Parts: sequence; structure tokens; C-alpha cells
Amino acid sequence: MSMPPSLSESISLRADEILQKFKTGEFPDKTFSKLYAKWLDIPTPPGIVLEIQHKKVTKCYHIVPEVEEFLTSYDTYVLRYDFRADFKELDKWMEKKKMRPAPNRCSKEDVIKYMEMSVNAGSSFADHFFLIITPSTPYYPFTVSTINEGQTYIEYSDHFEAINGLGNVKFCIFGGKNSMVNETGLSFECVMEIARVTREFTALIGYNTICELFIVDGMPCLLSAQKRSDRKVWFSTPFGGDMKIVSPGPIQGTVKRVDKTFISEIIKNSSQRGKKYVFVAERPYSEFSDILRFAEGFVFNEGSMLCHLAVLLREKEIPARIIPLSTMKYNEGENIVLK
Repeated sequence: MSMPPSLSESISLRADEILQKFKTGEFPDKTFSKLYAKWLDIPTPPGIVLEIQHKKVTKCYHIVPEVEEFLTSYDTYVLRYDFRADFKELDKWMEKKKMRPAPNRCSKEDVIKYMEMSVNAGSSFADHFFLIITPSTPYYPFTVSTINEGQTYIEYSDHFEAINGLGNVKFCIFGGKNSMVNETGLSFECVMEIARVTREFTALIGYNTICELFIVDGMPCLLSAQKRSDRKVWFSTPFGGDMKIVSPGPIQGTVKRVDKTFISEIIKNSSQRGKKYVFVAERPYSEFSDILRFAEGFVFNEGSMLCHLAVLLREKEIPARIIPLSTMKYNEGENIVLK
């Protein structure tokens, strides 16, 4: 592997250059949002972005503020991938059945070694991708947000992995000048800033853009903004009540309790029987993406409307609901109808 250029050789781009590279497809949305954040006056952790092609680091970009000797300035680092340079459609990932490498966390003593490992792991998945390296941050509260039916929909959690279906969320719906619903406890100023950033990135990236932000000292700090779906599908914003509609449409079929720990068994049995089920689960874990072809619908105890699986269910037009205590309400083998 060729080592990344030194920081003195890394590239700091103007706003028009970053925007042009995004519009021509040279920068995928996650990388674009990190590099463009300062031009929208939204803080984001300092760092660098490495562009990798055919196992070689070809360019190194600054995430501002620029930091000299960046790779020795912090105690720990996080290395995250952006593969959308080659994989622009979610179906391609699913068809190829490749396992995307997970982000890495390491000390400054091991950062070069982990960069090499990350480049090699990423190159086994795609020939062209970006590696985003930032300092490791404490586990701040976390929000995801999107524009839904003209309003800013915000989910808040103390659990960073809520976006992957782990941990419950509280929500806020911001209608332009006031919060129509706010369970989050976030201040009006913070909600208004999240709404501004979400609208700004949506205007640049397109509909179905989802912003992921840390809440630091009561105000948002950008992790990334990405377009999560190519289909323009609105979802019903939850205004209370026992049932939330994750993906619209009636649900009818035989209940099958499912847990992320025995997905392979579900796939084997469902393939043999050629049957579809209404899967009932605790949360919308991303692992359930492998059993969508066997689903008449999904029902969850709790979860996010913006997590990976929720977006995918709307994309695939598979109906889904969040109903508290559904794993206790519905029994294995029971036939249910949810309109």
C-alpha cells in the first residue's frame, strides 16, 4: 500500500470546487457533506479524507479546521468508509452480498497500521472509495433528521447505534417557526439549527437526505449527510398514539417471531417452504435486510423511522409498523391483519 501524502501535501478545497466535484459524481454525499460543512457554518470534527483507487491512496483532503500533524494530535481516531463512489444503488450491495467492512477505532500509536488495514479491507469491497479519519469523540447525544412532507423530522437518542436499529428514539417535528411535536428535550435554538442544516443539505444533495449529528454543548455538530433512497416516499409522522407507520400499506399474514441472531435459519426455512410471513421483532435491526424477500410486513416494539431498515422497507414498499409490546401481543403462527 502507498502511504497517504503528508498533511503539507493534502488538499483544502474552496466551496465551488467541493460543490463541482459533488455535482460531477467525484465526491459521494457522505464525503461531500464532511468537506462542505464549514461553508454552511455547521461545526464538524476535524480530520482528513483519503481517496483510494485500486488499493492506493491517490488524494488526501482536509476536513477543516486544518490541523498540522493531524495523525499525532489526538489520542484516538475513528476511520469510517464512504463506498458510494462505486455503489450508488443499494440493490447492488444486496445482489453482490459483500460484507461491508465496519468502521475502526484506534490509538494514535496504531493509526498508520489501521489506515493500512482499512485500505486493504475497503479494497476487498470496492475499487474506489473514501476513508474518513477523525478524532474519536465522546458518546454525545445523537440526532438524525430529514425533510418529510415539508417539515423537518428529527429523531434523538442517547444511543449512537439507534440509526442501526439499536436503542429507542424520541422525535421532534419542526414546522418552520415552531415545533409541532418535541419529545427530545432539545432547545428551540438547537432544533432550529438542525432544521436549517437539514434543509441546506437537502437542497444540495436531494430529497431523502438524512443528516446525522452529534449534540455538543446543546448545539448540533455534523457527522454526515447522505441520500438514503432514490424513491421519493413520505412517511407518516408520529403524532402520538400506540402505532407508528414506518412504511405504508396493509399488513396481513402469519406471524413469525424473528431475532437478528438466527437470520440464516429463517432464510433456510423460508426458502424451503416458499412462504412469506409477518415478521415481529423487538427493533428494526439492519440484519433483517436479508429476509425482506420473505416478508409480508414487519411489526416492531420500538425503533427509528430513519434507520437503515426503515428506509429500505419504504424503498421496497414492504409495509411496517411500530407497535409497543408487539412481541407480547402477537403469537407465533397467529394470522393478523393491520390496516
